[in-house]
Amino acid sequence: MNRTRKTLSALVLGGMLLVSTGCEDKVCKDALAKATTAVEATAKAQQAASSELAMTKAKLAATEAALAASQKELDALKAAAAKFAEQAAVPAGAKKKGKKK
Repeated sequence: MNRTRKTLSALVLGGMLLVSTGCEDKVCKDALAKATTAVEATAKAQQAASSELAMTKAKLAATEAALAASQKELDALKAAAAKFAEQAAVPAGAKKKGKKK
C-alpha cells in the first residue's frame, strides 16, 4: 500500500507538473508573441522617423543653399548701392576743372 501510494502521488504530482508547465508555455508564447509584435511596431516607427529625419535634413540643406545664394545676392546689391551712393554724392558740376588752352 505504501508503495502504491508513493507511485500514485508521484504520478499525480508529475501530471500536475506537466499541466502547469503546459500553461506556463502558453503564457510564455503569448508574452513572446506580444513582445515580438511590439518590437516590430517599434522598428517600423523608428524606420519612419529615420526617413522623416532624412527628408528634413534634405530640406534643411536646400534651405541653407537658398539662404547662401540670397546672402550672396544681398551682398552684391549692397555693394552696388554703396557704389551708386558714392557716385550720387559727387555733384555733376564738381568735375575737375582744367586750364583751357
